Amino acid sequence: MTLFLGYDPGGKGRNGVAAIREISDAPEVVAKATVRDAAEALSWLEVYAKTAVALGIDTFLAWAPKGGRDCDDALRRKYDGNSVAA
Repeated sequence: MTLFLGYDPGGKGRNGVAAIREISDAPEVVAKATVRDAAEALSWLEVYAKTAVALGIDTFLAWAPKGGRDCDDALRRKYDGNSVAA
């Protein structure tokens, strides 16, 4: 059994967390929740952290005041395409 964790910061009261395990190449949601903030998300994730192999975080790496973000532009150049969403 392989356990993965996920975190999607969505603003005050809208942070998503999940624990998903893979059994025989099929994902199974162990638990999921919407929590208040990053501190509550960390507490939630900590319950599963010792047995998890990875944590995926769906969030911006940086903000751009206007136009594209440098990190997205660099990925588009490197991988020659527009599959990177801001």
